[in-house]
Amino acid sequence: MSCGQSPSDMRMRSASSTPRSLLLALRRAAGILALLMIGAALSFGPVGCDHSPSRPLTTNDLTDGSDDGVGGGSPPDTSGPHVDPGDAPPADSTSSEPPSPPADPVWSEDDPLDRILSVAPTLWYGGRAAACSFAFDDTRMSHYYRAAPELEQRGFRGTFNLITSHVTDWQPWQELVDHGHEIANHTRDHIYFDQLSPEGMEDQIRLGKRDIMEHLTGIGDVPSFTYPGGICPPGAASIVARYHVSARVGQGVASADPADLTQLPGCGYYVPYLLWKMNQNLDSAIATGGWYIGYFHNIVEGGVAYLDCPLSVFRAHLDYAKSRSEAVWVAPQGEVADYILRRRSFRYRLTPGPDAELIVEADGSGSARALTVELTLRPVDAAVRLTLNGESRILPPGQTRVLVDVVPGRSCPIKIESAVTPTLAGSPSPAREQRLSACADEGQNPDWALNSGHGALRGLRAGLHRLWPLEIASTGRSQITALSTQRYNATWPLSVPHEEIRAGEASRTNSWHSEQGGSST
Repeated sequence: MSCGQSPSDMRMRSASSTPRSLLLALRRAAGILALLMIGAALSFGPVGCDHSPSRPLTTNDLTDGSDDGVGGGSPPDTSGPHVDPGDAPPADSTSSEPPSPPADPVWSEDDPLDRILSVAPTLWYGGRAAACSFAFDDTRMSHYYRAAPELEQRGFRGTFNLITSHVTDWQPWQELVDHGHEIANHTRDHIYFDQLSPEGMEDQIRLGKRDIMEHLTGIGDVPSFTYPGGICPPGAASIVARYHVSARVGQGVASADPADLTQLPGCGYYVPYLLWKMNQNLDSAIATGGWYIGYFHNIVEGGVAYLDCPLSVFRAHLDYAKSRSEAVWVAPQGEVADYILRRRSFRYRLTPGPDAELIVEADGSGSARALTVELTLRPVDAAVRLTLNGESRILPPGQTRVLVDVVPGRSCPIKIESAVTPTLAGSPSPAREQRLSACADEGQNPDWALNSGHGALRGLRAGLHRLWPLEIASTGRSQITALSTQRYNATWPLSVPHEEIRAGEASRTNSWHSEQGGSST
């Protein structure tokens, strides 16, 4: 204790110095926090700015493949264990290495397989909800004169089940084969199988198939069969399976994955031929993802008999099936059965690299029929251009489902690229004219007026006063081509009567190059 100071004086001075020291500590903490915030802002830059301003522009800077237009880095890796920032070791302040450049987009254009999550066959061809087959029994000439023309007018093909001993002229049936229809076996003499021994059943099946193969050309095989009278006694299905892939028997709508292809149910129609019932059966297949096989006997112009379906009713049912074509795949019985076999035995392999390929393998009849395959892609908030089998399509941001038809055994080249700007139309739409006019009034770049909202030109860095489209496909009178990522000349569409836009564009381009110390030519 100092001389001349009482204990009370010492307590008062100590109490007055405590708030002052606390205030100094708070000021020091606030200063440190401000320095940290400034450092963080300098490290990461403002939203939309380049993390490394001295780095030259690349294609990744000019497309929408980066993380939604913010910087150029990929999303953080969350697969590893979480590390609290406070537990991380201090950075080596003596290191002279420059900071790493931003990462590539979330997928690699060098290997498009990075974007493919899964490959699987669709339930039915074309990704449709159900399958449908129209069949005609008992070798009726109305099949040739009425049923086949009505099918062909709607783009359908049918299955015609022949009793071969009833055929007196094979030429009409050959014409149906030439038009893409299927000729199926309905036995040699149409004897019900419950009246035959196993040997007799096999003779009827074998001789019927032999007659078809001997008299018709261009069919390769006879994959389909129909039981006479819809009767299938025990042991009959195993005999049929020796000669055919599928066989129809009984009533009902088949499932998408039948337990036995040689015992398929069908929907047979007899008097009174109710159109609403026919359409209802088709709707049932759509609702359940099943296979509707509607079969008829005679197609007649006039009156109604037990086996005679009125042509007007038949036409109306075909029209209804046509109206549901987006949900229903209509094909002959043998073709649908073959698709099921291929779907069941589906295998594939993907070859990586810039020249990636999808190769599908499946068991089937060995024909060149395609299998519809669904590719599930990794979602990216950017438009991409997908090329499959030489055909390109632009996928909007967020689309993850793509369908492609692949023939088993043949390679399907795959290429996935960053999206290009949309094709400019030769004659501008009213909406484009409105955007161009607004652009001219506000002194903005017309490239942005045309392409804003498409998601293909986002991600450009702040401080640039124009956009740099990589590619805009020509449609005749319109052509805009980027000569480089840093020097740009363009010819504007002659069909856009906006001279002031072109003049303003040239002025802004020259001004920007002058600021950069370069030339505008």
